[in-house]
Amino acid sequence: MLKLLHDTQDDDECEWLVAVKWIKHISQDDARFRSKAGLFANPSIVASLSSQLKTIEFLEQEFKVNFEKLLSVE
Repeated sequence: MLKLLHDTQDDDECEWLVAVKWIKHISQDDARFRSKAGLFANPSIVASLSSQLKTIEFLEQEFKVNFEKLLSVE
């Protein structure tokens, strides 16, 4: 992880750049997003799913993944 340049003295206030390891991918033709289904979608660079239970459940079901299990791996 790379800490960005502002608030570098405070780990809680600074920004972090994090590499993403994609564990699953599909072609655009097989995309599963459902327009106006109440799923969280954020075009911003920064986004959080922490309060988006419906979206988390959708992703876990559609992609056969378990985020709790994935996040517990060191």
